[in-house]
Amino acid sequence: MKSRTSFCRIPLCAAAPEIVSIYPASAPAGESVTIAGKNFSADAASNVVTFGSAAATVAQASATELVVTVPEIEVGQVDVAVKVGDKSSAAVKFTVEAALSITECNASVVTAGDIVTVEGAGFEGATIKIGETVITPTLAYDDFFRFDMPSLAKGEHQISVSKNGKTVQSEKFVYYSLPQYEVSKWAGNPSSTEAENAVAGGSIDGTELHFYFPD
Repeated sequence: MKSRTSFCRIPLCAAAPEIVSIYPASAPAGESVTIAGKNFSADAASNVVTFGSAAATVAQASATELVVTVPEIEVGQVDVAVKVGDKSSAAVKFTVEAALSITECNASVVTAGDIVTVEGAGFEGATIKIGETVITPTLAYDDFFRFDMPSLAKGEHQISVSKNGKTVQSEKFVYYSLPQYEVSKWAGNPSSTEAENAVAGGSIDGTELHFYFPD
């Protein structure tokens, strides 16, 4: 009697995950980024994503896309990799940024032309505004920028710094305008018309003009 040969079905080996891109390519800890690629698991918990030595939380998953939260890790460039089962992707570089923040601003009571300095973090590539006025710094780093105060409406204002959909603001400051005035003659014998134009509420006495400074 011939023996029946049994056959074993060997499952095909799963392909290793592959990272094609990370968007955005840089972000601070706590922000969400999207990893695009292939051979990921649709089960979020089955994808192990690491930024350097730190594990990231996977919020959403499909075979071609993972949405993850950048873990708390030192600022700088790190390797990002995805592991599914016993298969790992090649690492892709990612930059962990400092969180956008304003820690100090020397603006308190200012006028046009005053030099303002702002300290904080995450300023590189950010948009700086006061109201709808876009500010172009004269000196800028990731943790510091300086600019000349533009002409503004009299009153309270704030400096806004925006990046990747997040905005931070400075403490309010007061903007004031310097009074503008003109005197026709300091001394001499001005005509009555010149005196009326120049005195602006003061008086003329002999060869001197007396005038009041505007508020």
